[in-house]
Amino acid sequence: MFPAELCGKIAEQIRSTNRDGIQCNPFAEAKCWIRESQTLATLSLVSRMWRNESKVYLWSDVWFSDLAEQAVPTSSTDSRLEQRTSRFLSALHAADPTAVKYLKCFSFELHRAMMYRAELISNIQHILSLISQRAANLSLLRLTFHSNPECIPLLPHISSLRFPRLRNLHLHLLRFNREDTELLTSLILAYPDLEGLYLQGELGPYPWSSLRQTNTLPKLRRFLGDLATLALVPSSAPLISVKCPSSGIEMDLRLSKAFLKRNLSHLANPLTTVTEIILARGEYPLDACILKAIARSFPALQILDGLAISEGFIAFMGTDIEHLARCLPKLQSLTMYESCDRKRSYSNRKSFATPSNETVERIFADLPRLFPAIASASHIKTRHGTRSRPRQFMHMQFSAKGNTVKRSDP
Repeated sequence: MFPAELCGKIAEQIRSTNRDGIQCNPFAEAKCWIRESQTLATLSLVSRMWRNESKVYLWSDVWFSDLAEQAVPTSSTDSRLEQRTSRFLSALHAADPTAVKYLKCFSFELHRAMMYRAELISNIQHILSLISQRAANLSLLRLTFHSNPECIPLLPHISSLRFPRLRNLHLHLLRFNREDTELLTSLILAYPDLEGLYLQGELGPYPWSSLRQTNTLPKLRRFLGDLATLALVPSSAPLISVKCPSSGIEMDLRLSKAFLKRNLSHLANPLTTVTEIILARGEYPLDACILKAIARSFPALQILDGLAISEGFIAFMGTDIEHLARCLPKLQSLTMYESCDRKRSYSNRKSFATPSNETVERIFADLPRLFPAIASASHIKTRHGTRSRPRQFMHMQFSAKGNTVKRSDP
């Protein structure tokens, strides 16, 4: 017979989905969550001790997703979701307080553009109300409503609730109108202890910088959202990581530079604690103008991911760049992207001759002239088109003994 402590450790290792809210592959993670939950449920049937240890992690991460339902090929997605939410609602009513207190992560996601029954939305409203009353340890709330207008009433409902230990808030709507944005700001202002804030969707124009005085976000360390929304973060916040999703707008080079410079100029510059920024892959090329703009806002960067390889970048690296080495003196890791088909490469609505592998390696070997502390750089080729899948990968490691290069083809 295993001791209870060992059973608890085993159950803890099974539940790997206590995340900070960022998803890399929602469908794969949904299938993983199902497998974990099935394993924990099976373990809970072994003995009373296993039941007591397993329920901690069965309750710790509750996830409703139409992607999770798609991973189980049975009846229709919406009816399965409705059944699951009904069962969980009953469980919440019946559960003793010692079980509900284990709930730390709650996710409700509708990714598909389809109509969902009113009963499902009503169930979620009741679940959220009960969680706010009974799950005092909830630290992550993740809500995704891609293109489902019937879910919009959930936003004012969520804004009326309070989760006393919420540390990570992830909200993804396809688009926000002015009223939704006002509700969103009131939601952010209600949680001064947020450590992770993730806002995705078309938020539209809003004076985000006006929120800095009201909520200083003294514990915020991770931000996912567009650069315009990042303006709500004051310079005093201990922000470390910034991730920007794609704008969904293909711009020419002039507009791309103006767009980036304008959004960066509205930030609480400089954000001196940020060491990592992941830009939407391939939207901005690396040149002197963009490098200076990024350095003014994030002078302490160590990791920079997302810039594009372009014809201008190739020409830029052939010039006198040493005087720009002071821009990002601490940068250690750089990841760049190249969008291409079989014949040409593309950047900011322009095509150019695809550089050879040898040319890219030669250019990357010169990166220490621009970034004196650089330790590694990666070049990722993606297929040009609506779905930019990686097609080739090159990683260069810099060393005083000589650079090493690894290549792979996915």
